[in-house]
Amino acid sequence: MLLPQRMEYITKALEKNGCVYVRKIAQEIGVTEKTIRQDLIRMEQMGILDRVHGGAVQKKEEMIFPVAHRKHGQIREKQSIARHALSLIHDGDIIFFDAGSTCLELARLIDHQQIIALTNDPYIMNELLPKTSVSLYMIGGRLLREENGILFGGPGTLDSIRQYKMTKCFLGTSAVNASAGLMTFSREQAEIKRTIISCTSDVICLADHTKFGKMAFITYAELSAVDRIITDNAIADDMTEQFSQVQIDVAREAEGYNGSRDSDHPL
Repeated sequence: MLLPQRMEYITKALEKNGCVYVRKIAQEIGVTEKTIRQDLIRMEQMGILDRVHGGAVQKKEEMIFPVAHRKHGQIREKQSIARHALSLIHDGDIIFFDAGSTCLELARLIDHQQIIALTNDPYIMNELLPKTSVSLYMIGGRLLREENGILFGGPGTLDSIRQYKMTKCFLGTSAVNASAGLMTFSREQAEIKRTIISCTSDVICLADHTKFGKMAFITYAELSAVDRIITDNAIADDMTEQFSQVQIDVAREAEGYNGSRDSDHPL
């Protein structure tokens, strides 16, 4: 097992258990304990974990692990971000909707907009399906059952995405880091997001305030690769100053807005 695969294995063990033990991980992967200790040193330097005697624990203050209790988090903030993102959609746009709960909230707001929509997310597809103003393309491939949900990925998905040129894409993300860029925990999702970006003119990232200043596992894009990031008004002013190299749009909560139904998207 190569280093990236070992690090992904360790990360998933941390997500599940909150800690890992050198001896146990070495036995499960089939490498030496020395190799795992070196991996943990590297991952600690990356800010992914804290080493302790005999193993490592989650770096809870700086990491965003995609655990189940997060899937319903920041619903009002995501809805506010989605409403702001909706104002950027115009008739004739060709839009890729990335997998995730914030992009799902945006898909729910599509009403009369005459657009071509592409997605590899079955939940978003289901939301857009009855909207007659939308010409919908479902990007298929291998069904990925990830920690928090399902989506299509793999080589077939990447090849399908490359056939199209989008005017806009709306990306989800696990973390936004001033030095490391946009990050995720899944190698397969990282490949998908890189491919979407390469085929899109206007790249827009949707990220609630909890994603900023955090670390995930894999960088899928430098900040310079996106045209703007839309976040919610709970983000601190000093945090936006750290990201001065990219346009940050802060979505203000609409007074008196009751919100749509709670997100049931698992990502």
